[in-house]
Amino acid sequence: MRQILFALAVGICASSIACATSFAEETVPSVVKVQSTGAGRYFTDTAGKTLYTYTLDKSPGKSACEGQCAINWPPLEAPGDASSIGKWSVVTRSDGTKQWAYKGKPLYRYARDTGPWAMLGDGQANSWYVAFEPIATPGEITIHESLLGRVLADASGMTLYVNSGDSNGISKCNDKCLNDWQPLWSPALATSGGDWSVVVRDDARKQWAYKGQPLYTYRSELKPGSTVADGAGGVWKAVVVEPTPPPPSWITIQMSDVGPVLADADGRTLYTPQTEGPWNFEKMRKETCDDACLATHWRPVLLSANEPLPTGNWSAITRDDGSKQLTYKGFGVYTFVHDRKPGDVLRGEHFGSGLKTQSAGFRAILQSSMMRH
Repeated sequence: MRQILFALAVGICASSIACATSFAEETVPSVVKVQSTGAGRYFTDTAGKTLYTYTLDKSPGKSACEGQCAINWPPLEAPGDASSIGKWSVVTRSDGTKQWAYKGKPLYRYARDTGPWAMLGDGQANSWYVAFEPIATPGEITIHESLLGRVLADASGMTLYVNSGDSNGISKCNDKCLNDWQPLWSPALATSGGDWSVVVRDDARKQWAYKGQPLYTYRSELKPGSTVADGAGGVWKAVVVEPTPPPPSWITIQMSDVGPVLADADGRTLYTPQTEGPWNFEKMRKETCDDACLATHWRPVLLSANEPLPTGNWSAITRDDGSKQLTYKGFGVYTFVHDRKPGDVLRGEHFGSGLKTQSAGFRAILQSSMMRH
């Protein structure tokens, strides 16, 4: 097979590749910093605090985050005389102060973020998400979250893979190989530009390639974001453009009645306090299980003395005795003393509620919660 590369004319966009202003050339407000990754770019304030958007901000030019919400999620302030800059605009809050917005969405910090580029608020309450601008891709390709990190996917969110046996833009996947793998077809008039190129297969059909590697989907993949075929045959790899920061090396995955959960090296399920809902952690402490009760039934997960501080959603807090307790998304991590075997979950989640069907003050950490949004 042969590879065909078409030059992308300056100032002209191919029908299947979106025009995009260079990140380096775009002006941002002076209170904003930018970090670029293989998947796109993120924004922080000048102190490095990650910026977020809120799904309940549905009215243009208006923030729905007031009162206690604004304490937990401080708005990104704009000076009184600030004016719009490209994709950046200014909204007026109910108290008359100004706030920066990106593409019309007001921007916030998260009070529990532990330091520069921490993203502990991503996905909180299914309403808060990191302000993120993905790289420009052909129309047939998207950026999608997965347990491996952000990956290239087709338009329906199915993960894209490359084969290490392909070289020089030539696909070696033919005949029986095509029973399991579907080439990502490109439009007949598609052109190449940047990391994206078009290869022509033996049957004359055109296929998208990324950095010279032809792209495929796995025919047996069941849902968007799945990377079940990563490592298949020792030659297939999901195209990860931004890896997920790894958890501590001793964390294991255990199957449970609520799905795969994170556990310690002995298989004990890991929990964090539940802060929302009718039976949250504080309500449990006041009504059904005080601090002495908690000390009897729950064990903080401690880092060893020489263990490096974890990154990403993981961090640590210093306890009164000087020990370091593992945290996940800003909340302390615990095990439940009454879990008897790997995968036990429900007794821990119901503990303290007085009911058999209602979660109480702790929630198991699901493997799915590790997905980048």
